[in-house]
Amino acid sequence: MNNRARMGLLVPTGLTTNDTNKALYSELIKLESLHSVIGYENESLIFPDVHHTFKFCQLTVTAPGKSRQTLYTYLCRRIPETKDERRMFVMSAADVQLVNPNTNTSPIFRTKIDAQLTMKLYKAAPILVQEADARNPWNVSYSQGLFHSSSDADLFGKNTKEAMQAAGGTLVGNIFEVDGETYLPYYEGKMMFQFDHRYGTFEGATQANLNVGSLPQPSIAQKRDFEYRVLPRYWVRKENVDNSLGDWNHGWLIGFRDFTSSIVERTGIFTVLPRVGLSDQFGTIYAQPEQGQAIPALVANLNALVLDYVTRQKVGWTHLKKYMLFQLPVLSPSSYHEADLQFVVNASLELTCTSSDLANYSEEMGGSGKLFEWNPDRRQRLRAELDGYYAHLYGLTRDELRYILDPKDVFGEGFPSETFRVLKEREIKQYGEYRTQRLVLEAYDEFAKSDRFRDEMPRRVSAIEATPTTGKARSQS
Repeated sequence: MNNRARMGLLVPTGLTTNDTNKALYSELIKLESLHSVIGYENESLIFPDVHHTFKFCQLTVTAPGKSRQTLYTYLCRRIPETKDERRMFVMSAADVQLVNPNTNTSPIFRTKIDAQLTMKLYKAAPILVQEADARNPWNVSYSQGLFHSSSDADLFGKNTKEAMQAAGGTLVGNIFEVDGETYLPYYEGKMMFQFDHRYGTFEGATQANLNVGSLPQPSIAQKRDFEYRVLPRYWVRKENVDNSLGDWNHGWLIGFRDFTSSIVERTGIFTVLPRVGLSDQFGTIYAQPEQGQAIPALVANLNALVLDYVTRQKVGWTHLKKYMLFQLPVLSPSSYHEADLQFVVNASLELTCTSSDLANYSEEMGGSGKLFEWNPDRRQRLRAELDGYYAHLYGLTRDELRYILDPKDVFGEGFPSETFRVLKEREIKQYGEYRTQRLVLEAYDEFAKSDRFRDEMPRRVSAIEATPTTGKARSQS
């Protein structure tokens, strides 16, 4: 192309966002040849014969050196939305390097405000693993579950409850003993949620449940029983689990749902599990920082509403992959004050250690093996306090936190972004209010008056200017 030429291409949005395409995308950025990316989702069936969730983009390329900054607009459903200036944001090569330094790929921002606020969060915390210079403050490694649902099916696929019982097996909790051999539960992603490894059970699951990927949930009374265990669909030999875990000699694991989305209630879903078999619906994290007892803070940070807001910008399809996880802005162990760790670790342990199969985790993390009764109201308030605290640790102003909770609370109903809409709608239906919003903001306000954060509040610079009484706001220039 000559210096005045432009080339337009209609391609899947993954060309700009996916790790597999990073070589081409980063080359276009480095050459200063990427003029604009106008992204669409097919919910309004611009292409009637293409699936409604498919994302594609209009890519415009120039001659090298002609595009020092790239104009982006993502997630448009109709052509006129591409002209909405609130949706448009500009990023340079340095900006891309800030938010995705390992892959040099583009995050998916709904609006200019989302781009500005996300970049602020990346300036507040390093990414989890910086691959270029091997910075890894949590000493994190990763695996895709422990067993592949297809290629490893011979290790568990025939080990159903009925088959194990027919072989004379004895079920204790959710562990089978068969002919002197131990079989551990084979966990699937839908069995867990944030801070909860007993979220769903295959006990009593109907075919209708399985068809929609939803499991029966234990009752509050069952959750309050420290000995209650959810039942899996399959079991796997303990020997196979030990072989898969190699030199990981702890009695617990940190797992998260690989299969997720940016338009569900929560995107980053992390919890601590006992030493069990994990399907490839999980990502598995092995963290061994110098301050080993700070690990509950890592779990709390990964589940924090503020970080989940960023995670939602990274998940362009239906999976949270390793390259996305490693590029999340996660506070390092050294960034916590002693008082921070005391509060965050204790809260994280209380939310996590609700069953005797995690007593060893409690013991190892300085909790003396203590277990905590399942109390839904207490848990909701504790989680809100963690979310409010992490908003302070990331240096957010109150209006920025309001935006993360609900952009329309700040900019009005017509604003073209959403964050936790599904959570908001469920809570309004269940409680008659967006309870998380109220509790998190109340917690934020209390911490703002504390000795820990009071002095720094006046120095915080917002990416959003708002008038709290009217909810009207504008982007900071």
